[in-house]
Amino acid sequence: MPLPRAAGQPGVPPALRWRYPDLDDLLAGPEPPRADLRTALDDRDPTVATNAAIGLARLGDADGIDRLAEGVRTPTLKLPIRRAAAEALGRIAEPSPVEFLRRLLDRYGPQNDRGANGATHPIPELHAELIRGLAAHVDPADDPRFLEALGSPAAEVRREALLAWSAGRHGTLPVEAVDLRTDPDPRVRTAALASLAHRQHPQAPEYLTAALDDRDLQVRLAAVAALGALGGGQAHETLEQLLDDPGEVIRAGAVAALAAAGAEPTVLEAADDKSWRVRLEVARALADLPPPAAAATARRLIDDPSLAVQCRTIASVADWPRAQAGPILLAGLQKAGYTTRKQAARHLAALWPEAAKFPVDGPPERRAEVLARLRDRLPREIGLHDAAGPDVPGAAPVQPAPPPISPQTIAHAQRLVAALSDPRVAEPARRQSIASLRTLGPDLVAALEALAVDRGVALPEAVYRDVLPPCAPVFRALNRLVSEDVAVRRAAARELAKLAERRPLGRLAAARLAAVALVETDALVWQSVLDAIAADPGEPASRLACAAIRHPSPEVRRRACEHLTAHGAHAPDRTALLRQALHDESPSVVRAAVRALAASGRIDEADSLKRLLLATDEWVCLEAATALGRLGDPSGPPALERLSYSADHAVRREVARAMGQIGDPSLAPSLVRLLDDQPDVRRAALEALPKVAGRDVAAAPGRPPPSVAERVESWKRWHRQHDGVRRGSLGPAGNSTEGLPRATVRARGERDSARTY
Repeated sequence: MPLPRAAGQPGVPPALRWRYPDLDDLLAGPEPPRADLRTALDDRDPTVATNAAIGLARLGDADGIDRLAEGVRTPTLKLPIRRAAAEALGRIAEPSPVEFLRRLLDRYGPQNDRGANGATHPIPELHAELIRGLAAHVDPADDPRFLEALGSPAAEVRREALLAWSAGRHGTLPVEAVDLRTDPDPRVRTAALASLAHRQHPQAPEYLTAALDDRDLQVRLAAVAALGALGGGQAHETLEQLLDDPGEVIRAGAVAALAAAGAEPTVLEAADDKSWRVRLEVARALADLPPPAAAATARRLIDDPSLAVQCRTIASVADWPRAQAGPILLAGLQKAGYTTRKQAARHLAALWPEAAKFPVDGPPERRAEVLARLRDRLPREIGLHDAAGPDVPGAAPVQPAPPPISPQTIAHAQRLVAALSDPRVAEPARRQSIASLRTLGPDLVAALEALAVDRGVALPEAVYRDVLPPCAPVFRALNRLVSEDVAVRRAAARELAKLAERRPLGRLAAARLAAVALVETDALVWQSVLDAIAADPGEPASRLACAAIRHPSPEVRRRACEHLTAHGAHAPDRTALLRQALHDESPSVVRAAVRALAASGRIDEADSLKRLLLATDEWVCLEAATALGRLGDPSGPPALERLSYSADHAVRREVARAMGQIGDPSLAPSLVRLLDDQPDVRRAALEALPKVAGRDVAAAPGRPPPSVAERVESWKRWHRQHDGVRRGSLGPAGNSTEGLPRATVRARGERDSARTY
């Protein structure tokens, strides 16, 4: 179980919690109406004016900072909008809102939580929100208000203060914070335990161990997670003892904590646990464990009885280097379970495009046929690693590398090449040099590779025209690729693509292809060239892809993005090219560029993708939202939720699949709603829900597979049971205020008075 979130660090805005759907829709429009919002700041209705200030703050505009402070102070406003105003105030970067926050805290601080000192009503909710906002700008050790908040009679305030101290960097954790580990409220105790671990309190091992006997399960789980964050010998010993706890949830938490603490061998041993929850944590930990040590466990967990464990194992292994991940993912292709097979195929295709040819939905005979070809090509094209082990199905033994070419042979080839390059050499001597090069036989290509690729010697055209074509089909095709007849070039490029399906082109052929194709203009030739280099991770292939991304043909540009997705390591300007492609006129190119940027796994690419959430093409929006969700950006899941209302059922189907890829539990309600959609959308939602919920509530060990109708009813029942607390409550991330600027809300008619943030 993860530790409670920290309140933030100075200069880092807290996560957005207070939302209002109409305001979100307004800000997500193609042109955020900043001017209209500024005009609405002076509206007579404080609800409209405050919402305008909140909207401006979320757009990074501080023009409404005074209005936000006034909104917090206005007693006639509903409490949710006052909290939203306080939140927005805390998110402003420039000018600094610190003095506004401090003055408001002095007004709604601990004394007013008790209704004393002239306060007419205690408002601890505002106190908590203001503490949260101030923590984004000020270290708690530098402001006495954080210490005062620890003594508030309101549990929400004490918890926010603890989260602020947990993220603090100065001073030591005050004794008032340490004492809250025994607070009556379990949420406060949970936050106190996280603070003890994050601030490395000297008595943290003792206090965290004592909390393992807490009467509240969530507190016990927080203590387990805090021990993992704390680290150290004593914490490790305590966590290892918890692996024998009778409760499977506690054992699962211990595995997650041990993984966070780097206890690799102990985590892998837990793969034998009888509980799928525990094994799921082991599978999740595989992503961060070294493949040589974890490969055997990964192979076992792909065969786990739990579908959730199988899918999580595949997702974790996909993060490994492809030489280690490939054989294990290939093993997943032969599983009987459709979901496991599909996951393995998708992840393997991302590492090795050739795997995209595997027919996940095909009959067993067809799958077996394609799988046999993939097994044969995998060792040659991506290499194998000992981590795969000899018992991985389809993992053919790695072929020994051919003996290196002798220096004498290379020197002899260099003399002959020099003769062909010298214009003073007579024609008979040139013909003799060509004949002598051909006599090198199997060593010819290796010797020329050593010269051209390793030493940078420029080979004369006569080598490619007269020497190499009779020796190898790939060079015959390359020789025809320089023809002036476009039909000949197209046929030659198709032949190259077919040859590359059987075996890699080789370093010399790839370098020659890059030199020849860079001057090509025909789109069909380019498409076949991209087929030929699809599995090539080398520098010449990346150079071709970088050139193709500027081609006039949208299909060529799209294919180039796909190549850079799979093999971008040798393209230093890869990221810059892909960012430019985000502005492409073709939606298919933009979508491919989004996938390529998301494949980098770098959160700093999120800003390049967020503007696409406003695109007019829903498929582009969907791709951007999926990418942002995979990168862990908080704007991804809400965007997917909005797209789940699309009028296009194909979009809704892909939205459901994307939600399953992301696995965010907050998306479960949207997926349950999609169960009442068209059959293909319903199927996609049923496949995604176990990934989002962490388990398949419709499956039962020892029982026959349920029907679609039974699965739908099981998930709806599960949702009703888990949605009761959230339904009807005024809480974070689903509540906000009435009213927007008059140009939007009043034009639509008055809202129901009960509708809030």
